[in-house]
Amino acid sequence: MQIIDFSQIEGIDEYDEKILKTIANDARLSYTEISEAVGLTRPAVKARMEAMHDKGIIKGYQTIINPTGYDNGIKFILNVTTEPDK
Repeated sequence: MQIIDFSQIEGIDEYDEKILKTIANDARLSYTEISEAVGLTRPAVKARMEAMHDKGIIKGYQTIINPTGYDNGIKFILNVTTEPDK
């Protein structure tokens, strides 16, 4: 995960910065959940996010997939030695 200094992004204010920090932690949040986290109404959050999309500040969302499918499973290496038929 990369660290971004949101205050260095041109054209955003403190509320845009709060929105970006919120969705950086969980991009699957609804507009309602984001609005509760940043202290704005749902329509205001939606409008700000659409504006940031239009400006290219938000380029998209991504899913990071764990190739093993889980983090806490049992992992092992099995070494099998066989002998040819005698």
